[in-house]
Amino acid sequence: ESKESFFSGNQITVNWYTQNISSSANLDIMRLRNMDRGGEYEIIRYFQNDGSEVVTIPQVPAGNYTLEIKSSVKGYSDAIKGTSNKFYIK
Repeated sequence: ESKESFFSGNQITVNWYTQNISSSANLDIMRLRNMDRGGEYEIIRYFQNDGSEVVTIPQVPAGNYTLEIKSSVKGYSDAIKGTSNKFYIK
C-alpha cells in the first residue's frame, strides 16, 4: 500500500538528481503512471534539469501512481528515466 497520498489539484515539489548531465539541459516529460488501471498522465514537458520543479497534480482517477521523468538529452547516448516510489491520489 502507498504511504503518501495527494489530491488532484495539489501542488507538490518534485526533486531529482542526475549525474553527468548539465543543469541547463532540458528534460522531455514528467508524467504520472496509474499502477492500478494503466494509463499515463502528462504533468509537464520540456523543463530544465535543475533538480526541482513545482507541479500541480492533474485531475486523474483515484488510485496508486508513480511519477516518471523521461528524456533523451542531446549529446548523451542513454535515455534518462527515473521513477518515484508508489503513492496514492485521492
